Amino acid sequence: MVKRVHQPREDAEFDFVLGRTEGPVLAYFVGTWPKAIEPCRTMDLVVGAVADEYAGRLTAVRADITRCPAATRRYGITGAPSCVLLK
Repeated sequence: MVKRVHQPREDAEFDFVLGRTEGPVLAYFVGTWPKAIEPCRTMDLVVGAVADEYAGRLTAVRADITRCPAATRRYGITGAPSCVLLK
């Protein structure tokens, strides 16, 4: 995983990262169940490349659906992987 991508362990940490970020945030949600693992790994590569290319202008956050259930509900996430661009 690229160091430019934040990986909050719980909803409070997810909200903390969003609260201290001034620019746009690319939040992507991943799952840990067997059918979601491979697509989420692919998304890790894509989001990592985007985070590298837009370093300093965009914050990337990788949230596990199981560990951040409130954020998952707040943004209407129903499957993994899913991306949300927040301003």
